[in-house]
Amino acid sequence: MKRFRRWGMRIIIAAVLAAGSLFALSRFDYVLSSWLFSLNPAPSSDVLVVALDEVTLWAGDFKRYQDIDRCDYASLIETILHDDPRMVAVDIFFHQAGEDIGCDRALAEAADDPRVILGTEYDPSQNPPIATILGSSTPHGENIWYVNILAHNPFTPFLSLSQKKNFLPLYFHGRDPILPLSVEAYRRAAGIESIRVSAENLTLGSRTFALDRGRLGINFFGADYETESVIDVLERRTPRERIEGKIVFIGATASDIHDVFLTPLTPGSFLPGVMIHANAYDTLMRGAAVRYPDPWLVALGAWLFWLGVFAVFAYTAKIIHALLVSLGILAAVVGGIAALFGIWGWFVPILPFVAVFFAVSAYMPLERYLSEKREKDAIREIFAKYVSADVTADLIQRGIESLSLGGQARNVTVFFSDLVGFTTLSETLDPETLGKVLNSYFERMTTAILAERGTIDKFIGDAIMAFWNAPLVLEDHAARACRSALEQRKALSEVRQDLLRLGVDTQIDMRIGISAGLVVVGNFGSSHRYDYTVLGDTVNVASRLESINKVYGTHIIVSASVRDSVGAYGEFVFRELDRITLKGKHHATGIYELVDRVPDALRPRFSALRRQLATDPDAPLDHLLTSEEIEYHAMLVSHLRFVARYERALRAYRTRNFSRASRLFAGISDPTSELMRRRSEEYARTPPPEDWDGVYVFLEK
Repeated sequence: MKRFRRWGMRIIIAAVLAAGSLFALSRFDYVLSSWLFSLNPAPSSDVLVVALDEVTLWAGDFKRYQDIDRCDYASLIETILHDDPRMVAVDIFFHQAGEDIGCDRALAEAADDPRVILGTEYDPSQNPPIATILGSSTPHGENIWYVNILAHNPFTPFLSLSQKKNFLPLYFHGRDPILPLSVEAYRRAAGIESIRVSAENLTLGSRTFALDRGRLGINFFGADYETESVIDVLERRTPRERIEGKIVFIGATASDIHDVFLTPLTPGSFLPGVMIHANAYDTLMRGAAVRYPDPWLVALGAWLFWLGVFAVFAYTAKIIHALLVSLGILAAVVGGIAALFGIWGWFVPILPFVAVFFAVSAYMPLERYLSEKREKDAIREIFAKYVSADVTADLIQRGIESLSLGGQARNVTVFFSDLVGFTTLSETLDPETLGKVLNSYFERMTTAILAERGTIDKFIGDAIMAFWNAPLVLEDHAARACRSALEQRKALSEVRQDLLRLGVDTQIDMRIGISAGLVVVGNFGSSHRYDYTVLGDTVNVASRLESINKVYGTHIIVSASVRDSVGAYGEFVFRELDRITLKGKHHATGIYELVDRVPDALRPRFSALRRQLATDPDAPLDHLLTSEEIEYHAMLVSHLRFVARYERALRAYRTRNFSRASRLFAGISDPTSELMRRRSEEYARTPPPEDWDGVYVFLEK
């Protein structure tokens, strides 16, 4: 049994190393993919690419892409047609009507030739589902075909590598069969009338191509198709024989236009989209579409190879002999993969097999080292479950003397959270399932705390207490607590998904209270048992703020000391909820809701945004943010407007304009605003004393 456990652990560690190798060898994957495609013959001489390249952009008439107008494109197409090509496929979009209607008309007339195909994008909102040409999809519709290319990554089930464009979709979401630009170019060039498209097959005349869920795998024959610059064609410097009888693809290759994509052909670099279409046409012409095996088959093959290599290392006395035998097996596998690709067109990724080889090879020399430190790591791992790794390292560095009883005064940020709905949950689930849910919840919340170098004090039922700035000194301890709180709110959605998987539809939530101030921190207890914890009024305030969330219907309430520590217009969006006096306290304090975090790029403009919205919560922000920023940060902008509306109502409330405050609070529609609306209406009926300072006194904890 002990031997079985030891080998079981070896297998598990080797598997982890194999997975890690996939990440480390991601660039090597490009090289291997490119090597397979290098086995293909050279690009077809029947294809010519007329390139919108750097030579064209730097010609005398043009300085940039936008300087080439529709008349230039019309002239380009007419010049090419004059030299009698077989087909002209245009990989350039003309979605909207141009500035010169005459140029639009000229381009439309040039595109009327049956040898011309214009490219556009798939758009399911259109009928037919392709984006418009020259402002309308109706004219010249027979010559419009989409250019969308999909990315397929054979390792997607295992890890996320760069997505490589290598599929032509003939179906989108299982519907709308529309031929891509390159497929239509092949059909017309070959004079094919009979077309049948399904999710499994594309039949063009007598030839049938297998599809992968409505997608055609592109084979790549090279990036060096015969090419002519647009400016050379326009100025008639291109010999007629270069165009006559050719399939001409017009598209951008200049790097400034950014019409480039990753492909399996070009390791670490990009291939212009027009070259991808040329390769797609070549794929059809040669009848050499690429097919990709199901990921589970690749995984099964890699697993069998892993077992074989592992057995070689396990039962071969000398490492060098095992390496040589394993290299021989790997070479045989790579040779088989090359044969599958070259003969039958099956593209089997080589990287998993190479990664397995390196993982197993790297593991064996490390085995002795891992065995020697196993016991020490196990002790460290157990200790790290209770405090952050930084705390563990700090205590080990200071020595055992630091664990003596006693404390010191220090400014810290204290955090309390509580799971809402836990009582209902405990009544719904059996004890074993409830324990799994709680462990899932604690695991995710603990991770968010430790990620910000916090110290977990204790778990109290379903509640968590933590603090920052002890024992390690953290200058930004309040900001770290706020970041952790927001991350825990995000992680809560994962816990809800766990409940749904268990068939429990009970809605759970969490409340958080955060306060910063002076406490006594250290080891407290007896010589037999003690805890590293914090004591003081700041702890009590944080706990009370967590509970007060119930009153205001909020999720995260922080004290004024926390808000002041991180800055009113810095990293976070706060909403001032109220000024209150806690039961048993004599001094009023402001309380704030932590609403959102401000991205780094917007922080220099955050103060200006707040000032703009303070005067008018609905004011336009286009002079402070670009339209792209407003769209990308729509949730943040919504939060800022929400906070501005509330603060406007709060100003009316504090200046005793209770009727106006009631109307403004009523227009916000959240639990806090509803509470303040009712309070404003009550004060409107029965005004508070003249010396009222806007402070609400809590009579209960």
